[in-house]
Amino acid sequence: MEHLPSLVDPLYNKELIELMQAIAGDDASGVHKGMSQLTEILHREREGDGYRSSLFRAGGHLIVINAMKRHVGSSLVQEEGCRVIAAFSLLNKKLSFAAVGGIGNICICLASVGALESIISAMDAFPEDARLVKRGFRALNNLMSSKGIVGLFFDLNMFPQLAKHMTDFPDDAAIQEDGCRIVRFSCTYPRARDNFKKGGALRVIAGVLERFEEGTPTYKQAFRAWSIVLHGE
Repeated sequence: MEHLPSLVDPLYNKELIELMQAIAGDDASGVHKGMSQLTEILHREREGDGYRSSLFRAGGHLIVINAMKRHVGSSLVQEEGCRVIAAFSLLNKKLSFAAVGGIGNICICLASVGALESIISAMDAFPEDARLVKRGFRALNNLMSSKGIVGLFFDLNMFPQLAKHMTDFPDDAAIQEDGCRIVRFSCTYPRARDNFKKGGALRVIAGVLERFEEGTPTYKQAFRAWSIVLHGE
């Protein structure tokens, strides 16, 4: 069992510690249940020094990532792990550095313990599970909203996997929309546009523009991604 320091808010201390203990366990069903409950808690949180900051002080983000690494054969754990990562990073911009004990940007902290690799590994392990892939794309979307992670996206050569999953689910609006948004976020990286052009991003985005009706959210994200890759704006 991984060590958990005391969480800051005594009102939620017991509940959070029990959930993290379940997530740190060896029983996949218990891990899945704990993650599911944690996701619901994180979605209840408003901005400020709440559950996320308390959990980060306690190393909760590392426990979640380690659980995904331990239970690589459980699609339920992988799916719920992606949901937790997405929930952790949802309000990233509203939490100050001080709110998480001086450890810095929440998305960067998640990436530093292997969140990006864990998400990609989860989707690659269960490539036909549309719901899991959708959760993975949402988690990547939330993480990639932090500019500090974009370089890591390219260091890990993640676009080929991203493109593959977009190609596998061509008619899933959520996957296509988040995929195009991730491409757009990634273009803050200095060499991103050249990398995307060489890697076939325009072909993938063109497919989205062809399949989805003009004016839909998915089409709009694809158009914005196309524009920024092609013209830088």
